Amino acid sequence: MLTSPVAVAETYAKPTVPGALVPVTPFRALDTRTSAAVRPDGSVSFQAGGAHGIPAKVSAVTFNLTVTEPRLIGFITAYASGTQRPGSSNVNFLAGQTVANSVTVPVGADGKVTLFNRSYGTTHLIADVSGYYLPGASRNSALTWGDNRFSQLGNGTTPYRSTPAAVSGLRGVKALAGAGGTSYALLSDGTLRAWGSNEYGQLGNGTTSSSTTPVQVSGLTGVTSIAADWSTAYALLKDGTVRSWGSNTSGELGNGSVYASSSPVQVKGLTGVTALTAGSGAAYALLKDGTVRSWGYNWGGQLGNGTTANSYVPVQVKGLTGVRSIAVGSSTAYALLNDGTVRAWGFDNGGQLGNGGGADDGRTPVQVQGLTGVTTLTADGGVTYALLKDGTVRAWGYGSSGQLGNGTTGNSNVPVQVKGLNAVASITAGGGTAYARLLDGTVRAWGGNWYGQLGNGTTGDSNVPVQVDGLTGVSAVTAAIGTAYALLNDGTIRAWGGNRVGQLGNGTHADRNIPGPVKTISGATSITATAFSVFTLLADGTVRAWGDNYDRQLGVSGTAPFSSLPVGISGLSGVAMAAQGAATKYALLADGTVWAWGSNSNGQLGSGMAIYDSSVPVRVRGITGAVSVMADGGTAYALLADGTVLAWGENSRGQLGNGTTTDSSTPVPVQGLAGVSSITASNGTAYARLLDGTVRAWGGNQFGQLGDGTTDRRSIPVQAKGLSGVTSLKVSLSEYVVVYAVLGDGTVRAWGSGTSGELGTGTMTDSTVPVQVAGLAGVASIATGKGTAYALLKDGTVRVWGSGGYGQLGNGTNDDASTPIPVKGIIGATSIAAGESAAYALLRDGTVRAWGNNRLGELGDGTTSYTGAPVQVKGLTGVTSITVNGRAIFALMSDKSVRAWGAGPHGQLGNGATAGTSTPVEVPGLIGVASLWP
Repeated sequence: MLTSPVAVAETYAKPTVPGALVPVTPFRALDTRTSAAVRPDGSVSFQAGGAHGIPAKVSAVTFNLTVTEPRLIGFITAYASGTQRPGSSNVNFLAGQTVANSVTVPVGADGKVTLFNRSYGTTHLIADVSGYYLPGASRNSALTWGDNRFSQLGNGTTPYRSTPAAVSGLRGVKALAGAGGTSYALLSDGTLRAWGSNEYGQLGNGTTSSSTTPVQVSGLTGVTSIAADWSTAYALLKDGTVRSWGSNTSGELGNGSVYASSSPVQVKGLTGVTALTAGSGAAYALLKDGTVRSWGYNWGGQLGNGTTANSYVPVQVKGLTGVRSIAVGSSTAYALLNDGTVRAWGFDNGGQLGNGGGADDGRTPVQVQGLTGVTTLTADGGVTYALLKDGTVRAWGYGSSGQLGNGTTGNSNVPVQVKGLNAVASITAGGGTAYARLLDGTVRAWGGNWYGQLGNGTTGDSNVPVQVDGLTGVSAVTAAIGTAYALLNDGTIRAWGGNRVGQLGNGTHADRNIPGPVKTISGATSITATAFSVFTLLADGTVRAWGDNYDRQLGVSGTAPFSSLPVGISGLSGVAMAAQGAATKYALLADGTVWAWGSNSNGQLGSGMAIYDSSVPVRVRGITGAVSVMADGGTAYALLADGTVLAWGENSRGQLGNGTTTDSSTPVPVQGLAGVSSITASNGTAYARLLDGTVRAWGGNQFGQLGDGTTDRRSIPVQAKGLSGVTSLKVSLSEYVVVYAVLGDGTVRAWGSGTSGELGTGTMTDSTVPVQVAGLAGVASIATGKGTAYALLKDGTVRVWGSGGYGQLGNGTNDDASTPIPVKGIIGATSIAAGESAAYALLRDGTVRAWGNNRLGELGDGTTSYTGAPVQVKGLTGVTSITVNGRAIFALMSDKSVRAWGAGPHGQLGNGATAGTSTPVEVPGLIGVASLWP
C-alpha cells in the first residue's frame, strides 16, 4: 500500500484553514491564443499568488489546464516557477487534439506556475484557476498526503465516483473494453481511444504516462474490434490482421520480442482473423478457416499446442477446425464448434476441462463430455456455462459457492444441468455468480451472494437459480465481481450487489441486495464492467462511467486517487500523535480519544458502524484516556493511561488478544495485560513491553516470533521467555518476522525468523526464544528493514547484520552477514532509520548518510546507481529526524519544514508531483511541523 506520513504542525495560524483547498470563482489566468503559441520544448508562466484576490504567499494552486491546437504529439508539465522541472506529465495530447485536465501544483516564490511544452511542435495553453492552498497548518492540526485508495486522506475525498458522469471528449463510440486500470473505446471511424493507467504503455500513444482523459491510440485505423487483458490490448483490423501494445512479459504482444511497446505493433503471421479474445496472459485469434491461433502465457497449457512453454509468436491450437467462437476462463480456454460441441484445453484443477477427469493433460483440446446443440459459451474463472438451443444451461468446473446451479456445492468435471432453467436467452457470469436472462425479460441468478449480488433480498449463496427481484423488460445483463447490472428495454439500468466504490451508481456506497436504478441514465445501449468500474454506451455515441477511478480509468473528473500535496484532515485538531495501518489512519487527540479514517474492511475504524470506508475521521468507540495508538495491517491498538490495552479490527491470527480469532469493529480489552509501557505490532503479531521490563506477545507465531518456545498462534498474551530489563522493542518490516529487544545493559536479544542471519547469532536458523545478538554492547537503538537489522551504538557508530543483497550492510558488498559488522565510515550518528532495503544515519552535524538500494533514488544522492557504502544525501543540513515510509524518505528540518525523496508514483512525496526524485525536495506548505508518523 502506498502511503505517506501524517504531519502534525504545532504552530502557524491564518484566518482561513491552512492546508485545505480554498475555492475561488474560476478565472482565466492564461490563454496563449491571445498572444503566441508555446514553442517546442518551450515554457510559459502565469501569475497565481497575488492575483485575482488570491493571497501572495500560497503553497499551491488548482487549475484546469487545456491544450488546444497542438501541431504534434506531446505532453505538458506544470511546476513551481523557479524550481527544477520534473519529468512527469500533467496532460498528454495528440496533434490537433483539444484536451483538458485538472492540475494541482506548488507555486513558486514569485507566485507563478510554469508550463513546459514537451513536444516538437507548438501548442496553445489555457489555465483556469479554481482554488489555492495556504501554507502551514493550524496549531496541533494534522495533514497528510499520498495514496487515497481507501479514502485514507481523511479530507472527504474518495477515489471513486458513485454517480455516472460523461467520459471526456468521447463521441461516436461503437464499443468499449477495459482491463486492470485502463479503458478503451472503439469509434465509428475505426480509430481507438484509451485512458487510465499506462505503466506498460497500454494506452498505445507512445508514452508511459497515465491519462485522466481519452487519448488516441497511435497509428490505428480500420479497427473492427478490441480486446484487453490486464496491461495488454489488442485491435482487430478490417484487413484481418491484429495489432497489440502494452505489457509483454510472457509474449502477450505476439511480435516475437520480449519488450513492452507503448505503440501498436503487428502480431506476427496473422491474416484472415475474424475474432479476438484474451485472458490470463494469453491471446486467441479465430481465423476465417475455422482454426485458432494463440500466443503468450502458457503455464497451464492454455495455448493448446501441446506444451507449457510461453510463445512470443502465434501458434496453432492443435486439432481444432470448424470453430465458431472462443471463450477464456482462468488459464483454460474453450472452443465452440459449428456442430454445437465444445473443446477445452489448459488448466484443470477443478474439472474445468469437462472431460470427466481423464488422462489428458489439457495441453491440447479435449471434447467436453455430453454437450451438443450449444449456442453460446460463458466462462467465469474456474466455471463454464453452455447455453443450449433448447434454452437450457449446462455448467462444469468450480462449484464451491453453488455456481454450478445443480443443487450442490461440489465441483464437477462433466457438464451438469442448471436446475429449473428453461427459455434462457443469454448467460453471463462474474466473480462466482451466474445470471440467466429469460425470453420473458426476467432474470435468474445463482452462486455467490456475499454482497447481495443474487438480487433476491438476501446475502446467502444459492446453489439453484433464484429470481432477481423486480426485474422485467431486461434486454441484457452484465456481471462484475460481486455486482450485476441489467439493461432494460427502455434504456435505463438497474444495479445490485457490492458498492464499496460506488459501482451501483446510485450516489451511495452501501451494498444493495435487490436491484435499484442507476442515477441519470437513459438511452443506454450496452454496459461494460471491469472489476469495479462501469461504463455504459448511450444511443448518441457518448459514454457514461462510474465506480472505481483509482487508476483514472473512468475518464471523468471529481475523484481523488491520491494527493501529491499535503491536505488538512477534516475536523481534527489537538492531535497528539498519529499512526497508520495498511489503508487506515488514526489520530490520538490530546483529550485521550482516538479517531480513524480510511478502510474498514475488518472493522478497523473501531466505530462499530457497518461501512466499507470513511473519507473523514470517525471516533473509535469507547476510548478515553489513551496515551498512544499503534496500527498493523487491519488491526489497531490503544494503550490507556492505566496501563491496559484495547484492540480492534482484524483478528485472523488472534492478534486482538481477546481469546478469539473473530474480527471486532469496536475495541476489546487485550486479556491479562497491566502495567504496559509501550506496544508495537507487525504482520499480525503484537507486543507489549511492561513497566517491569518484561515482554508479552500474542497473534501469529509461524517463525517463533512470540518468543515462548513454540510456533503456535496465541489469542491471548504469553510471556517472551527469559527477558527482563527490556528498554525498547523493534519488529522487522518483513513478513518473515523477527523481533529485537534492547536491554538496559546495552545488549540486544532477537527471536523469530533467522534465514538470512537476522538473529545475529552466526546461524541462519529461526529461534522460538530470545537469543543474544553476538558482539553487541552499548546499543542505543535498533532500526529494521526487510531481513536486515541496524544497531546505533552510544559511540555514534552503526552495526548491521542480516540480508545484504542490495548493499544495505553498508560494507561495500552484497553479502549477507549473520553477525553484526560495522557500517563503513559512519561516526557521530545520533539516530538511524531504515526502509525495505536502504538505511539512513543522521549525524551530529545535521547531515544524513544513506546506503543500500537506490533503484528509485532512495539514497538521495542525485543518482539511481548502486553503492554498497554510505553516501551523503545531497543538500541536507539542519536535519532533526528521518522518517521512512516504504521507498519514500522524509527529513524533518530544524526550521520545522520537511524534505522528501525517493519513490512518489501516488504523490507520496507531497511535492505536487507523481514522479520520484533522487535528491531531496521541499514538501510545500508545511511550516511548524512538530512530528512525522510513517
